[in-house]
Amino acid sequence: MNAVPDPLEQLFDDHGSRRKLGDGDVLYSKGSSPDEVYYVREGRIALRAGDPEHGPHIADKQTGELVGESAALDGGPRTVSALARGDAVVLTIESVRFREALRSDPALCYEVAITLSRTLRAATTPP
Repeated sequence: MNAVPDPLEQLFDDHGSRRKLGDGDVLYSKGSSPDEVYYVREGRIALRAGDPEHGPHIADKQTGELVGESAALDGGPRTVSALARGDAVVLTIESVRFREALRSDPALCYEVAITLSRTLRAATTPP
């Protein structure tokens, strides 16, 4: 998958806070409230259906990609769990701030649409 485009990286650099994760640390669980959106600064985040540790693997998010943007957009509960695969660093911003940025910047909206498209394609394309 391609890295998240520069406008998103800039948003997280300007407004994000840094969070370190160790191997297996849960970033969020399925069903949780989408209070934050994450940008993978270093490492890899695994998305799993259901249980974070034993649920079926959906996809991996690499350095430069978004995690948690779908639920943040519609406000519904998280549909997957996310956990670190190895050590990882993510930048976090509140979902409210993420949505505000999208409302004010059409180019940023376009970049998120591309990101969502790539995520859907990766999740639905057989290996």
